[in-house]
Amino acid sequence: MKLNQFKNTEPKFYLEEYFAGKCTAWGVLETFGGSITKQFVVEISGKLDGKELILEEEFKYKDGGVDHRKWYIIKKGEDRYDGSAEGVIGKASGSVCGQAFHWCYKFRLKVGNRHITVKFNDWMFLQTDNVLINRATISKFGIVVGRLWVFYKKH
Repeated sequence: MKLNQFKNTEPKFYLEEYFAGKCTAWGVLETFGGSITKQFVVEISGKLDGKELILEEEFKYKDGGVDHRKWYIIKKGEDRYDGSAEGVIGKASGSVCGQAFHWCYKFRLKVGNRHITVKFNDWMFLQTDNVLINRATISKFGIVVGRLWVFYKKH
């Protein structure tokens, strides 16, 4: 996919507007073989602090596990963003165009008792009624090892 193919699509996605406030997300992690290995619900609270969007996420996994992540996202131009969070190696960077947002980053992912470095390639698509669909491809050494599907609903 190319981001510019979404140039004239609606509704327009304004990242900082969508994530300022509260939203809930539901997701599944799919292995490269198609098996669902994790299911979760995320409660997200976002606030703007000057040019920085701070997102606090609380993940509740179906198996009873809980995880927290705090994102710091800065608008770098009319349509560009950089972000950081614990586990992100370097920075996440991406752009928005029309209804779509695309960004990529390397992440230190916990697998069992160890951590591995993977690359996330995220595509988000804003729908009507404040629904946001996120499809992330997870790869290691350029080989897809999983996909993450997350569906957001802004309150």
